[in-house]
Amino acid sequence: MSDSIETEIDFDLSELSDNQDKTPSPSQARQQLYEVMRSDRSFDQKARIALELGRRYLSVDNAHLTRIDEKTDHWEAIMSTDSADGDFPPGLELDLETTYCRRTIRADDQIALYDAPNQGWADDPAFEAHGLHCYHGTTLVLDGEPYGTLCFVSENPRADPYNEGETMFTELIARMLERELENERHESLLTRQTNLAVVLNRVLRHNLRNNMSVIRGYTQIMADKLDNKTIGEISLRNIDRLIDLGEKAGELDRIIASTEESVQTDVQALVQELADEIQQEHPQASISVLSDEQITADLLPSFERAITELIKNAVKHSGTTPTVTITVTRVPNAVEITVSDDGPGLAQHEIDVFEAGSETPLTHGSGLGLWLVYWIVTNHDGSIDATSSDDGTTVTVSVPGQQVSTTEDQVASLSRARDRYKSAFEEAGDGMTITDQEGHILDVNTEAAQTYGLDKQQLLGRSIGEFLPDNVGYDTIWENADSDSRHCEMSVQSTDGTRRLIECTAKADFVPGQSLIISRDITDRKERERILDSRTRQLRTVMNNVDAAMWIRDADDGYVLINQHFRELFGIETDAPVNGETADDLFSEDIASQFQANDQRVWETGEPVEIEETVETSDSTRTFLTRICPIFDDGIVSATCGIATDITAQKGRERELAEATQRLESVVEISPDPIFVLDVDGRIELWNDAAEDVFGYSRDEVIGTQLKSLGLLDAVQSGSFEDRFARLLSGETIRDLRVTRRAKNGDVLQLELSAAPLRDAAGTVTGVVAAAQDVTERTNRIQKLEQYEAAFKKAGDGITITDDEGSILEVNAEAAQIYGEERSELLGRSMQEFLPTEFDFEAEWGAAQAAEMKRDEVDVLSADGGPQTIEYTAVPYFLPNQHLIVSRDVTDRKSHQRELEAKLERLNKFAGTVSHDLRNPLSVAQGRLDLASDELDSEHFEPIERAHRRMESLIDDVLTLARSPSTVADTEQINLSTIITRCWANVETGTATLSVESMQPIQADEGRLKQLFENLFRNSIEHGGENVTVTVGELDDGFYVEDDGIGIDTAEREYVFEDGYSTREEGTGFGLTIVKQTVEAHGWNIRVTDGPDGGARFEVTGIKFTAE
Repeated sequence: MSDSIETEIDFDLSELSDNQDKTPSPSQARQQLYEVMRSDRSFDQKARIALELGRRYLSVDNAHLTRIDEKTDHWEAIMSTDSADGDFPPGLELDLETTYCRRTIRADDQIALYDAPNQGWADDPAFEAHGLHCYHGTTLVLDGEPYGTLCFVSENPRADPYNEGETMFTELIARMLERELENERHESLLTRQTNLAVVLNRVLRHNLRNNMSVIRGYTQIMADKLDNKTIGEISLRNIDRLIDLGEKAGELDRIIASTEESVQTDVQALVQELADEIQQEHPQASISVLSDEQITADLLPSFERAITELIKNAVKHSGTTPTVTITVTRVPNAVEITVSDDGPGLAQHEIDVFEAGSETPLTHGSGLGLWLVYWIVTNHDGSIDATSSDDGTTVTVSVPGQQVSTTEDQVASLSRARDRYKSAFEEAGDGMTITDQEGHILDVNTEAAQTYGLDKQQLLGRSIGEFLPDNVGYDTIWENADSDSRHCEMSVQSTDGTRRLIECTAKADFVPGQSLIISRDITDRKERERILDSRTRQLRTVMNNVDAAMWIRDADDGYVLINQHFRELFGIETDAPVNGETADDLFSEDIASQFQANDQRVWETGEPVEIEETVETSDSTRTFLTRICPIFDDGIVSATCGIATDITAQKGRERELAEATQRLESVVEISPDPIFVLDVDGRIELWNDAAEDVFGYSRDEVIGTQLKSLGLLDAVQSGSFEDRFARLLSGETIRDLRVTRRAKNGDVLQLELSAAPLRDAAGTVTGVVAAAQDVTERTNRIQKLEQYEAAFKKAGDGITITDDEGSILEVNAEAAQIYGEERSELLGRSMQEFLPTEFDFEAEWGAAQAAEMKRDEVDVLSADGGPQTIEYTAVPYFLPNQHLIVSRDVTDRKSHQRELEAKLERLNKFAGTVSHDLRNPLSVAQGRLDLASDELDSEHFEPIERAHRRMESLIDDVLTLARSPSTVADTEQINLSTIITRCWANVETGTATLSVESMQPIQADEGRLKQLFENLFRNSIEHGGENVTVTVGELDDGFYVEDDGIGIDTAEREYVFEDGYSTREEGTGFGLTIVKQTVEAHGWNIRVTDGPDGGARFEVTGIKFTAE
């Protein structure tokens, strides 16, 4: 505990101070806590000591009192036992999400951690941020709202969990701190309200009457000049009421503080005189006084005011022609004055004023007038009895009468007076204190003793100053007093530290040397007044900001309050007073009757009523939804409150809404796009025909079913759906969202989705509406278009788009390069500009437009004038009124082709020459060899024979290679089965066998195709042996030739098609080369692999089969 805190604790904490580590016992801790909280220390002092007590009791490192704002995730240690340079000093601010307190305040319960990681909190953000193993937190609630937490923390873990006693002690500290916080807040509010009340009272007392008198004078002058006298009369009548109210308030204050002596008075004469005066003021009234004899009594001058108030009250509340009867009679030891009228009868709360002096609403000031009567009569040691019925009200005032007494009677009377005084003193509802001139208490009644918080015997002799605030002494009570009486309000502190606000009237020397202080605890009343004042201001603010007419009317049909909207509807000026004005005063007879009938239903039933009514306002006839509620006072209806909402436009909107709803339902049903509605739980409430068509689920299948339970979403999409659905329920709108869904039949749908929250009339989100457009086809088209656009831009060939006249609409970069111009320079120009003058553009262009597709070559002129040879393909009308030209600059290729053709022609001539020149000597050598073999027998003849045959094959293969073009110009439909059989017959096959499967015809050059098959057959026989089996079959896009021989080694497969490559001495190495050249000349592909029996397999692919 810090030194500053040690000095604040004046009860015995020496044991704690001597041994900081010693834990107090439960009883010690509670006793110390109670003593701290009952002391007169400030809240900060009490809180710091309580935190230190809790820290020691729980044996933790630190204790904190925090303030938390969940809206901003703000955490602040407003008080802490940690030092200023510690990890958690006072004033430290943190993100709430990094604290354990977030869990405490959201759980609204205590959270106790003695070893956080081992209790499953290792990955909690609070442990990760601060590393605290121990935490014990309790929520603090102030005025029904979370305020913060009381928490105790340690860096190291405890061996055992927190026990019940420790948890209860932290709960006790939390609740006591809550109470202290509430007291501090309420004292602050009370102080502000008291200061305001003092100022308002001072202003009203000094300024109300003078200012109202001036206002009345000017109002009278203005009223005399108005044509409409009613307005002036209403204004003056209300001003007079305010002046009268001020006079009554002042008079009541004077009566309470009055020190005048009583005077023997002829009661009958006084009452008659007052009745005559009131009769003159109210000639329509019938006022009579009945008395059999002269009756006298000792009366204060104020008694005249009480009788006047009673008679006037009877006249004013008894209709237009009231009858009032006043009876004066003598009864034993008293005089009774009875005032009876034929009015509707006083309300119960007004009778309560006569009988008990209880508080009552000061309606029209009548409540204050009755208080005057009550105070005056009770000042005469008298009593009041009142009865009320439908036939009228009778009020009986009884005051002590004058009579001739004997000495014994006088003694008895004095005894009775003393007893009556003692009884009144003890049983008074107000506190009564008698002091000497120095303020020492001589006597108190029970009520006063309760205020001071001590028994009566304990109070006697003590100074009353002990119970007053520090800055208020006994002499202060009498300061600024105009007489020996003083009326004031002050704060009194009882012995338990409780502060109470009292209202007191102090009378100096009420007997010589003694003062009487009559007090009433008004703490609760002031709080009620404060709340009432606050609520009244709130009510006025609300009423004047509500777009509806609002009013409050009392039991006399008088308007107590109306809002600005009410005034505007019925043309009542903003500043025009209406307090007390009835419906008859403000409206026409028809409207007044209508309003009064509505109220009468509430008065009769005591239940709210709701009416839809039509009312003629100042500018038009309107429809209102009117709700009128009773206002109760002690279980009795004392007023009515009404609110009328103009629903004229709403009614029109309802009609329009019904029509619009019908139209909308029709639109939803005929919409070509799926539309559906989900409730807040994701269940389908609406599913239109288009949704059935697109998704494949019928309305009966899905209504009431959660959307995510259908097969529309996969696992990943379900997560995204939940996130978007939550955003929609929070008020967000989603537009044009591209999503992928799966229809009932398994088709993948590309959708463009828009969704928005649905709200009820109160603005609460009740579901989600969504519309989806099936853009699957459009998406595919866009993808293709993007592909086309990419191909257009990146194509290696030039692409030109023209209109019907041949004007260029668009070109890609390759085409612009061919024309030798920038793209921007080419747009709009005619293709004819780039063609030679001898080119018949119109004829060729017309022919191209008439054909489905045209391929050709043409010479064009580039920007520099140089000729270029362009190979082009023209596709007319590939789009409406647009034509596509794909072009390629083949100038270099043509030149190279001409060179190759020349070379080939020379090569053919050379090959022919070589072939002729080689064959002649070879024929001579063969002839000579034949002659020699006939004449001689030599082992050398056979090798020479083989060499001759090899040379013959070489000459044939070389000549074939040299004379075979690289491309095939002319093709024809070939029956593969037929040509394969013929080729097999042309080859020396020996005992080898051929197997041919059924095959479709193809387009090919027959001569070169024969060379292909014959060479493949020779290859199989030469490498597979005389008994090899050769099979020819069909592939999806070609054919294969395979044998069951020894096959071709994998390492040699990449070389078999090279010129001169052979694994046999007798082979030329050109057979498979000719095969590959034939395949490539047709635009096909060939590869070598293993056959199913281990032999060689050649697969020729890239072939298109043709129909028979």
